[in-house]
Amino acid sequence: MIGLHDAEPIASPEPRPSPHEHVLARRALSILIVAHDSAEHIDAQLAMLAMAARYRDWQVIVVDNASSDGTAELVESRHPWALLIRSPVNIGYAAACNLAAREALGALLLLAHPDTHAQPAMIARAAARMLVNPGVGIAGGRLVDAEGQDVPASHRFPSALGDAFAWRGPVWPGAAARRVSLDPDLQPREPARRVDWVSDAFAIMRHDLFRFLGGFDPRFFMYCEDIDLCRRVAMEGFSVMYWPDVRALRAGRPGAARGDSAAEARHARWQMRSRLLYHHKHQGSTGAWIASRVESAWLTLAGWGCRCGGALPAADAGHRDALTRRAQVEDAWRATDGGRASPPGPWR
Repeated sequence: MIGLHDAEPIASPEPRPSPHEHVLARRALSILIVAHDSAEHIDAQLAMLAMAARYRDWQVIVVDNASSDGTAELVESRHPWALLIRSPVNIGYAAACNLAAREALGALLLLAHPDTHAQPAMIARAAARMLVNPGVGIAGGRLVDAEGQDVPASHRFPSALGDAFAWRGPVWPGAAARRVSLDPDLQPREPARRVDWVSDAFAIMRHDLFRFLGGFDPRFFMYCEDIDLCRRVAMEGFSVMYWPDVRALRAGRPGAARGDSAAEARHARWQMRSRLLYHHKHQGSTGAWIASRVESAWLTLAGWGCRCGGALPAADAGHRDALTRRAQVEDAWRATDGGRASPPGPWR
């Protein structure tokens, strides 16, 4: 079982009473992994978890979302101790995670992407801290990439205007582009603190709260499902926490690999769709309209601004990038009916 060593209480407001305070689990922790063409990373992830799962009373559940690269076969043959659920079609991350949660027996749920590798001691630290901090509903840790660089993991809630002005064109230096954003990422090395939302690439949550909230909203095929969930956690009176001393490696993103322009375009399209769905859900039609219309106008101006910068290769690339993104914004608006409806899955 999970011990309570190295688990200091963190101040957080007491949640108001609610029907989800009963204990429903028979195990300490369930680790939920949703995989789609993840053979490159999931073997190492499960190998790291194997011994800990056996001796710490942890359950590991993998949902294979219609992979075509042998992910399911790899899990089945090399890690038969993990519970494997095969989905014949790609139902999206949110729906697949809900599918895994229905089989979970743990009092706590660890959400982990296949390319997120965490030492068992780090997972145990997060779980122990949750047990002594009943006011925390969900918490995320610090993510670093293979080069040791921080990956954004704690954030402020996005705003419609912030989304509209968040474009980063290659013509601008990185520092100038960051100043354009009205919803900047929080600094990863700051002390443990309450935040708006944490990435579900590596996050731990109370199972009964997840069930009470109905899990992830399945309309988010990919992206923004974690923002929406954290917002609903906070609405129930629980804290969303960032714990930088709980660290994990983000080895890569197989679905949106660098250098694969088709995959990058697809994921950019999906992110814009999900952002519109999010804005419409939490800010209504006006919020979705602002996010889309203002971003489209801004990208038009930014693109021509890049072109006016001269014939430099960076300026030309910035112009093309801005126009491409504007076309993607328009496509997302049409595909989601202005943020009102999720397109039929699987998304293309």
